[in-house]
Amino acid sequence: MGDKIQSELNELADLIERFDRGEITLGDFCREGTHYGVYPQRQPGKFFVRVRILCGIISPIQMEKLAQVAQTWGANQCHLTTRQCVEIHGLALSDIVTALSALAALGLDSHETGGATVRNIVLCPHAGVGNDETIDVMPFAAWLARHLLRHPDYQSLPRKIKIGVSCCRADCARTLIQDIGFQSRMDVSGEYLGFHVVVGGGLGASPRVGRTLIEFVPAAEILLVVDAILRVFNRLGDRENRKRGRLKFLVE
Repeated sequence: MGDKIQSELNELADLIERFDRGEITLGDFCREGTHYGVYPQRQPGKFFVRVRILCGIISPIQMEKLAQVAQTWGANQCHLTTRQCVEIHGLALSDIVTALSALAALGLDSHETGGATVRNIVLCPHAGVGNDETIDVMPFAAWLARHLLRHPDYQSLPRKIKIGVSCCRADCARTLIQDIGFQSRMDVSGEYLGFHVVVGGGLGASPRVGRTLIEFVPAAEILLVVDAILRVFNRLGDRENRKRGRLKFLVE
């Protein structure tokens, strides 16, 4: 476990202690706790944690550890999410840090799986094995995810950001309903690998279909594109009206 993750777990432990002592309300705890992927459940005294699975790819030993944590401290179940994360429900407040420490030892953590952050990047499940994929997008999605996770400029955005990366024309990552979507492409000459970029998609009460931002960007430049989008969103996104805070409204 790295020093940074240990420091975050210490911060979470301090937050839990303050809530347990009655120094902060449940609402205050939720506002801060979701940044660490910790959420209250409807059952009194029970919480769940959302664990990030990078690119939706998990090793057998990591899967065994998730099961062990769920059996030892949770409700003996793991919930799969639409963003390729895993949730462990039924945790007591006093067991959360211990459970997350056990997962962190195997490279699994919950940081930025909640709150106004960049959430786990959804990757097309056929990446690397699909017959009709343009390119294997997994290395690019992982590169992007590692760049964004714990980025100091993106820890308090106006609202959450969801990103999807598709490898084929079928768009299995549903990029048109993501805040930012990357669809793999070859350039018109058929020589260079890259992505078609869409922005401003989303579901919820006010669904929107993503709009084309860039017809083709070379694969090596995707970090520049994402940073530019997030800087604009960070500066101009609506922080006053939560219902209008998502990127789709700024694009509109």
